[in-house]
Amino acid sequence: MKKNKLRLYSQLLFLSATILIFIFLGNSKTHLICPNNVNCVLFSNLHSSYFFLSIGFILSILILIITAFFGRYFCSYVCPIGTIQDFIGFKAKMKHPKFLFFLKYIILFSIIIGSYFSGKIIYQNVCPVEFLAGKIPYYNLGFTILSIITLISIFWKRFFCTTFCPYAALMNITQWLMLKISQGKFPKSLSPSKCVHCGICKSHCSLDIEVDSKNPFDIVECIRCGECLDSCPIQKKNKRNS
Repeated sequence: MKKNKLRLYSQLLFLSATILIFIFLGNSKTHLICPNNVNCVLFSNLHSSYFFLSIGFILSILILIITAFFGRYFCSYVCPIGTIQDFIGFKAKMKHPKFLFFLKYIILFSIIIGSYFSGKIIYQNVCPVEFLAGKIPYYNLGFTILSIITLISIFWKRFFCTTFCPYAALMNITQWLMLKISQGKFPKSLSPSKCVHCGICKSHCSLDIEVDSKNPFDIVECIRCGECLDSCPIQKKNKRNS
């Protein structure tokens, strides 16, 4: 429960900070400090030191490194789009079709290929964060995407994170690489030897992943929110005995 409160406070803090940044920095500077900056500019500006030295690009790389070692805490504790989805979809019940999880990888590689060969910042024109910042007009595709995310998130938890977010795909790839390097030794919240495979944790997972799975695909999708641990009878028993 303490972890959930910490997560809630962290989400509120970063969501408030994001709104204040949008208000006080203005549209022209907001993009340069956004961690999603790497999706927009990296592959269309490979020879430009301006973007490589931006705060957003440095944050992007730093988050990817942290994610490789510890998991996707950024999605659960920091990302404002994730926070908005959590607030909107707190009673969402729809299950996540696994085949749609791969859509974000298609989007990521489409951005890479399209941006590299066109030299244009493709993702910036459809990014929901860009619309929130007021940098793209209301009739832009970014508004449509944000509206779809908001609507579907009422019924389907973390719809954007699991299906569309190219930065989530990039974080997953860094985790896969770390899994290969460490020979599958990724930090787990509960020791496999203590798990009784009751399935309660899976029923509480907002992403419907196999929490006790050894499949790298399931492991990297975890956003480290702690909902599974709060529901785990073994964890509750350990807390009572401690």
